[in-house]
Amino acid sequence: EFAAFDEAQALVDTALTKLSEKDAPARVAAALVSSTRIAMRAGRLGDALRSARFAEGIYVRLGMPIELDSCRVVLAQVLLRKGETDAAAAAIDDVRGHRMLNAQQWDLLDARLSLTRNQLDRARRVLARLRAERLSLTEQIEFSELQARWSAQSGDRARARQRLLDAAQKVDDIADNAGNPLLGQLLALQIAPLRSLALELILEDEAASAAHSGDQQGNISAAAEETWRWLRLANPAPRTRNASSLAKKNVKAFDAAVARELLADSKPHVTADTAAARSLFSVLSSGQPKAVSS
Repeated sequence: EFAAFDEAQALVDTALTKLSEKDAPARVAAALVSSTRIAMRAGRLGDALRSARFAEGIYVRLGMPIELDSCRVVLAQVLLRKGETDAAAAAIDDVRGHRMLNAQQWDLLDARLSLTRNQLDRARRVLARLRAERLSLTEQIEFSELQARWSAQSGDRARARQRLLDAAQKVDDIADNAGNPLLGQLLALQIAPLRSLALELILEDEAASAAHSGDQQGNISAAAEETWRWLRLANPAPRTRNASSLAKKNVKAFDAAVARELLADSKPHVTADTAAARSLFSVLSSGQPKAVSS
């Protein structure tokens, strides 16, 4: 999550040297899935694909449907990142015929594939279905990014930019409420995909506007102002300033709820109905943090 890909890969490689596929095949497969995620984030898509295929074979042999489904989600993500859209579509179609154990992640992947193919009606239907689902924090961030992409590709680029900004502000609010500075820093880094798309849209829109109006200086100033807002939101510096807004005795519980959400895309989860979790979801739904009460 901190983009220390070489260090993370070294840790996984060390673990793999100490594990035997014969004696601990499930652990080897789990390490391979972790290796896949790291390689995909680092842009080593060939390595990611090989690790995912290897892990998939182990899970098939062991008859572990939950782990297999999670592995196949990651595998399909790699295929889409590699531009193998037909293979990614086949993976999605295949799972539609079975009980989907990671339905939200498959739907997110389906929406991304549809947008890649410019199938806007299909993407709209999938996103509408996702809107009614209970999504983890990382899934909500991806959902917001995909909604913005849909708006941009549908011609409403101003709405796309606003959606990205609103989503980033909510994540920033949660980061401000984290009692652990390192957790706040990690949360701030989750804004990266939103920021990347937002800056892409800002630059494209302002260039087009300047070319049309001829007021290049005015457009550069507007773009600079919006870009500065993004840089302030996406600041990964340790967060400590608003931790007092939560009842001190419950800060750890709030942090634990956030940590569970960040891990939710890699592990099956059930979020407990606790005050800390409710406070987290109030930020996600309204953007307004609320003090935790016991």
